[in-house]
Amino acid sequence: MSVGNVRKGVTQATFNQDAIRVVSVEIFLVAVIVGLIYQSWYVGGGLFLGLILGLLIPTLNLMLAIGFSIAWSVIAASVAYTFFGDGFQLVDLNFWEALLAMYSIPSSQVLGGIFFLSALGYHLAAIEWQRDVSDAADRNF
Repeated sequence: MSVGNVRKGVTQATFNQDAIRVVSVEIFLVAVIVGLIYQSWYVGGGLFLGLILGLLIPTLNLMLAIGFSIAWSVIAASVAYTFFGDGFQLVDLNFWEALLAMYSIPSSQVLGGIFFLSALGYHLAAIEWQRDVSDAADRNF
């Protein structure tokens, strides 16, 4: 194994560890917000444990990664629409009309796409970290 490969592996492992921290904070915030909305410790705690366990299940963790990445894209697009939109009120529309209106301007499309891809990269790195930590065998050798 060359020095370059070891350096790349250490750099990737560091990035994966940083990504799991971001995803952990994200999961915690989602659980707290949902728990506050429903005013229930059981709902918030159950969601927290469910999302943590969801990271361990191979197909579910990819669906969660895509779902959270879509959420980041919608947040970014709504911020862009707020600043650069045509002033059309999204509150008066139903969900799908508001979503289409949000992505109707180029700035929200670009920013939403960038945030989707960035968030997806972070979530996939967190999944890789989870696989590295939970795998009993040395699969990298």
